[in-house]
Amino acid sequence: MDATLGQGRSVGPLDARPDVGPARLESVDGVRTLWADQTSLRPGPPRAGLVLRMGTVDEPLVLRGVGHLLERLAVGAGPDARPSPVGTTTTTFEFQGRPDELVRAFDALTRRLRDPAVPGFREHREALRTQAATRTGSVGESMLARRYGARSFGAGPQGELGLPALSLGSLTSWAAWFAARGNAVLWMTCPPPIGLRLHLPEGPARALPAATNTFLQHTPAWVTGPDEAVAVSAVVPRGPGVEALVHVLRNRLDHELRARWGAVVPPSVTVEPLTAEHSFLLLLGVLPDGLSAARRAEAVEFVLDLLPALGGRPGSSAPVSSTELAAFAAEVRWKAGRPEGAVDLLGAAAARLLVGLDPGPALAPESTLDAVEVATVAELARQAAATALAMVPAGLEPDAGSQAWAPAASVAFAPMAADAPGESFPHLEKPEIELRLTAEGLVLGPDDPLTFPVAGTDVVQSWDDGRRVIVLADANRVAVEPNVWARGAELVAGIDRLWPADLVVRMGARRAGEAPAQPAVPVAVAAASTPPVSPKVSRRSAALLEGAPDESDYEYDREAYEREPQDARMSPWAAFWWAALGSCVVLSLLLMAKPLSIEGVSLAPILRGLAVFCALGVYANWKAGQQNRR
Repeated sequence: MDATLGQGRSVGPLDARPDVGPARLESVDGVRTLWADQTSLRPGPPRAGLVLRMGTVDEPLVLRGVGHLLERLAVGAGPDARPSPVGTTTTTFEFQGRPDELVRAFDALTRRLRDPAVPGFREHREALRTQAATRTGSVGESMLARRYGARSFGAGPQGELGLPALSLGSLTSWAAWFAARGNAVLWMTCPPPIGLRLHLPEGPARALPAATNTFLQHTPAWVTGPDEAVAVSAVVPRGPGVEALVHVLRNRLDHELRARWGAVVPPSVTVEPLTAEHSFLLLLGVLPDGLSAARRAEAVEFVLDLLPALGGRPGSSAPVSSTELAAFAAEVRWKAGRPEGAVDLLGAAAARLLVGLDPGPALAPESTLDAVEVATVAELARQAAATALAMVPAGLEPDAGSQAWAPAASVAFAPMAADAPGESFPHLEKPEIELRLTAEGLVLGPDDPLTFPVAGTDVVQSWDDGRRVIVLADANRVAVEPNVWARGAELVAGIDRLWPADLVVRMGARRAGEAPAQPAVPVAVAAASTPPVSPKVSRRSAALLEGAPDESDYEYDREAYEREPQDARMSPWAAFWWAALGSCVVLSLLLMAKPLSIEGVSLAPILRGLAVFCALGVYANWKAGQQNRR
């Protein structure tokens, strides 16, 4: 590669696929610019994208959402802006238009990135808060959080917790840090137009954290998840063999799950680059409905055993084959021949440049096929199996066996003494559960206690009405509602004194009705009237605190927990029967004063019969309610 990048422009050719066009690497205002002239190869106006090495991996929880807000304020310029959501490691601003339109688009974009103090800051921030409140996470995000906690590659799944307190000053500082010349790459499907300017400040490339730094004590490990799915994630070295492994895994999963277990939803196998050295591999299979317990267990075992089998585990009858690799090579060549494939290649090459890798393999993927051998893919499968984290339905947890599976456990900070002395605050409806505030943090117990140390906290969300949510570095969290704990105001005041102010994000006021009402039953009476707590509650009693990011992760008897509030109010069926009974009685009394008949048939006996029927309905509903209370 002949390219010397400095001030002004220095042109150098790059090896690329012939149908991509002559790819070149230049410098435009100090920003590396990768372009291939496709004006004669593809219809429509040229496309271009500015890629920043800025993602959720860079955001501490107290500032989580700052990159999304910067992206939101910066876009809006250009003929056909295609804003990309902030990814794990990069953010892309893409446009399509005539060369003169692209000049204007990138002029406006880079000016806003350099100085994001534009009108509508508060409005955009509140719009993103509303959007974030309705967003649901994916299985891949959940697996990243299980592996990395709430930091680095696990920060994205935690939600944009820092948005409410973001100031224009913190946004401007963030932009100056990440929207810099050395931290950006521009790609274009046409030569850089005359007059193109990129108004980014001087600044170096920003490093990524190591993908091997996780909170997991050991791998392979497993966690429980939804009943209908099984997933396996792993961290593997980057390289052309990873795409081949993805191809083999996808075909094996699709064929076996359909043929042997009748799966309807196709499986998903994806790989996402994390750093210059490692990628994140994710397998997801959806189990079909109607399978027996034994058949479900067989399907889960097959998915968990697939990586060790491909790695050539002793006794395995299904290692990677040369036939599968030949099919992979044919697929690569087919994708390379699509007209729209060139844009994807330029974007991938730009992303490689951002982390210091040669863009050549992305521009000419066929050139790497010779390096993909059976032994290479088998070794990647073995490494993936060694770093595997699986998510399986409850009750279908894997045995240790040769794969040495074990329940996932994390270590993110020094352990906190669960039996340390402190002030106790019982739950008003479940007094057998208490929060104890100690000098080190918060303990939820007393059975099988869960600890939330100050030293392991990444952020504390604080609402005006007293609600507090404490999020730890390992992604565990606890939500404290003062209305549901004895002496809740004292508990909240103690939390505010103990946790440092620089970890607090002010969330403002909640909407009317969002805060739970304080239970009217005194603690002593509640202890006698509350239904028995499921034994599973003691292990995951944090679910009662409304702080669970995904309720499917917590094992508790929802039916027993939600039954109690029903006793205090009339059910819809009871209201119907009472209304019908009252109507019949009133009409019967009116007919006694003024008889009414239709074609000689008196209505009074009919109404009396309906009244008796409605009375029976009221009685049956009352009996059902009594049985439910018992």
